Amino acid sequence: MFHPEFFPTPAAVIEKMLEPYFEQRERPFPHQVLNLSGRTIFDPGAGSGALLEFVEKRLNKNYYDRGQAKLYCCEVDPDLKATLQGKNYRLVGEDFLTYEGDTIFDLILMNPPFSCADKHILKAWQVVGAGGDVVALCNSETLRNPYTKTRQQLARLIEQYGQSEELGQVFLQAERPTDVEVSLIRLKKPKQESPFAFEWESKGREKHAELGEHLYQDQVATRDVIGNMMVQFDQLKEQFVALLKAIDGINFYGKGLVKSEYRSAWEVAQEVVGKRTSRGSYASCYNEFTEAMRQEIWGAIFDKLHIKKYLTQKVQENFTAFARAQGYMEVTHESVWSLMSMVMANTGTIMKEAVTDVFDEFTAYYKENRAYQEGWKTNSRWKVNRRIILPYWVQLCKHMDTFSVSRHGQLSDVDKVMCYLTGRDYEQCYTIAQALETRFRNLGRVRKGSFYNECQSEFFNIRFFKKGTLHLEFRSEFLWQEFNLAACAGKQWLPEPEMRAYEQRTRSPFAPEPEPAATPAPELAPAPVVRRLAGPGTQLSLLDLAA
Repeated sequence: MFHPEFFPTPAAVIEKMLEPYFEQRERPFPHQVLNLSGRTIFDPGAGSGALLEFVEKRLNKNYYDRGQAKLYCCEVDPDLKATLQGKNYRLVGEDFLTYEGDTIFDLILMNPPFSCADKHILKAWQVVGAGGDVVALCNSETLRNPYTKTRQQLARLIEQYGQSEELGQVFLQAERPTDVEVSLIRLKKPKQESPFAFEWESKGREKHAELGEHLYQDQVATRDVIGNMMVQFDQLKEQFVALLKAIDGINFYGKGLVKSEYRSAWEVAQEVVGKRTSRGSYASCYNEFTEAMRQEIWGAIFDKLHIKKYLTQKVQENFTAFARAQGYMEVTHESVWSLMSMVMANTGTIMKEAVTDVFDEFTAYYKENRAYQEGWKTNSRWKVNRRIILPYWVQLCKHMDTFSVSRHGQLSDVDKVMCYLTGRDYEQCYTIAQALETRFRNLGRVRKGSFYNECQSEFFNIRFFKKGTLHLEFRSEFLWQEFNLAACAGKQWLPEPEMRAYEQRTRSPFAPEPEPAATPAPELAPAPVVRRLAGPGTQLSLLDLAA
């Protein structure tokens, strides 16, 4: 259910809002284009993205314009946030009234909540960059009846820096209709001295005669030209020293903010500056750098919070896109805590799905991995044998005659599932990959003949072969049974009495009591009470980091 003040802006109203930015082009044929290419455009209450989507579609028709606009947004509703990120808009915050980001916006385009539009428009005036525009809708009553302090401030702002126009009841035929009378406000922020503007001394830069053969006889003119070149060179050296100091400063303050230990903040800055074209402004270059660093910082946060240990390979593939979108968000205690809460709240669901994924992986290759159960209604249902054969999960390099692991992601998922079922800490687990890599190092080069191809991980006895096959055997009969029960319960394969007994045994202590069983459930071994991927010490450090 969306917010009661969620009213997507009709296309006709958006066109009215963008009217000053349309221009007529005559070549190669007469047509009208939206002239916003290269600008940073921000919708601070984007909703489902109607405003930004309209801008994006019209800009995509500007075939002969270079430099696409960058589209940013804020949105507090979780469902709408997911919609915006799915459309690849740069979500930089949630509640716009608390937004404290440093991105420089050229145009703020907004349809704020009608009940408090004055506060949102005043905030937009603070956020928009010097020389930028604010185009906003509001309830006409906000302007007609300025009885509050914020409404009076807005009235003065419009009087000094802009204009307003009544549009009437333009939402009557909208996606979510309302009879509110709406006004359109346009504000233009005056240009100020840019923090990126520099006044250079002109010594050594005056226009003098060029050095050449014709000056060879004129020693005074020659001395003057060479003298100015030397002064200019001295100034260049001073700027280079300043650059070296700036590089040291960037690397000093960027230490720990860049995800990879082999990458520096200066390298990030170089990449951004290297992409800057002659048409790119200092402000857009600054935006690119802060966004690139924000991506790095969020990457470092993901690593420090060990978020990926809660995610299987399948989930990580989707999480990568989420992490990239998350990188546009401002880094605050609240946003980090929100991220951790989201991951922790979904861990149980993720791991339950991972159990069935690993089950499918185990039984996908060989029928020998399946144990068909007598008494089940169909032979399309089975359990996993205690010993599993997996093809091509290791490989032997023909040139080096050495073994290596080829399915790191799948092996990691197997161990995460087993840790989930036993309540073990994944970070303290001696994994299949670790056991194999240790054996491979000790084995060295494999020549012709037999070799020792066995090892043991936390949960499995392991054998590997030159053709790439890997054999896993559950060390614990109880874990083998527990894995099969969890997987078949997830697939809804268990017979009714067995399913009821399993659900009763593994249900949350806070869940309501189930209906009494018609027949007594079979006796089963007790399951672990706590299922998690991290021990108490690790969990505490996560909370400390997030706070």
